[in-house]
Amino acid sequence: GNPKKQLEEAEEELATLPQLATEDMFITEHYFIMTSPYGNAIVSKYPFNSVETFKIPDPKIKIGLHSFDSRCVIKTTADIEGKDVCFLVCHMGLNRSEQKNAVATICNLIDKIKTPVILMGDFNASPNSDVLRVCKEHKLLPMVDLTEQIHITWHDYGKNLYKDDANQYKIDYILTDQETSKRQHTVNAWEDSCNGIYLSDHYPVYLKIAL
Repeated sequence: GNPKKQLEEAEEELATLPQLATEDMFITEHYFIMTSPYGNAIVSKYPFNSVETFKIPDPKIKIGLHSFDSRCVIKTTADIEGKDVCFLVCHMGLNRSEQKNAVATICNLIDKIKTPVILMGDFNASPNSDVLRVCKEHKLLPMVDLTEQIHITWHDYGKNLYKDDANQYKIDYILTDQETSKRQHTVNAWEDSCNGIYLSDHYPVYLKIAL
């Protein structure tokens, strides 16, 4: 479909949600690559000081088990009651070469961040993958996985819940720097369903943290 039209429709739908119908200004920022059906979005009740989008380089040699899609990272700094907090949002590709480029892009951004940072998204990678290892072992700003106790996020409408390797279907994460991780927080996966109908093929992951 048309990414621009899809985005407009999504923004119209968001505006109808009761939880967004407040006096606060909710700001949406987005980035769609015109040759790709994938995009990221972020909604905030706090004002953004800056919003940037960074295209993840496509692998030069595209050899993998899955299709290749152009992806990106949103980097935004929000003013949360007078304190700047940086948010990085990314939906990584399915192939290892795509994920390698995504992590390199993210680490390059993290190198330059001087504020608390929260990295979140669908990494399409399991907890023991190189994606998580590189983020956790980052030299300048090692990241902590706040969703560590969540064991599965991609349930595929319930199909993956009872598989022996269910832990391989934990692919959605929220990470932060070590100092921020010490702040009081709770994190949960929304596992709501009704008669076998789920909110999505993934469990939405929810973090509440005192910044």
